[in-house]
Amino acid sequence: LETSGSLVWGKDDSTLYFMTMDEQHRPYRLYQRKDWKSDQATDILLKEELDDMFWAHVYKSLDGKFIFFETASKETSEVFFLPTDKETTTTEMECVAPRRN
Repeated sequence: LETSGSLVWGKDDSTLYFMTMDEQHRPYRLYQRKDWKSDQATDILLKEELDDMFWAHVYKSLDGKFIFFETASKETSEVFFLPTDKETTTTEMECVAPRRN
C-alpha cells in the first residue's frame, strides 16, 4: 500500500482510509479500502485536493464516529466528514466548513 503515512481505521477492521501523495510528495487523495484483507480489496477515491497550495490530512474523531478530510493552506482550510456508521452505504463526504478566499 503506497500512502503518505496518514491512515485510519473505519468503524471496524474491515475498512481502512489512507492518503496518497502527488509528484511533489504532497498528500492530496483520500481513499477508502474495503475488505482490505481479501485478495479483491477495493479502493474508492473519496476526496482529492488538486490545488497544490493545499495539503490534505485524514483523521478520525476521538469517539470514532467520524472520518475527517481536512485540506489547508497558509491562509484558509476546509473540512469534510463521513459518519463511520454510514461508511458501508455511502462515500459522499459532507462539508463542515468550506474554504474562504
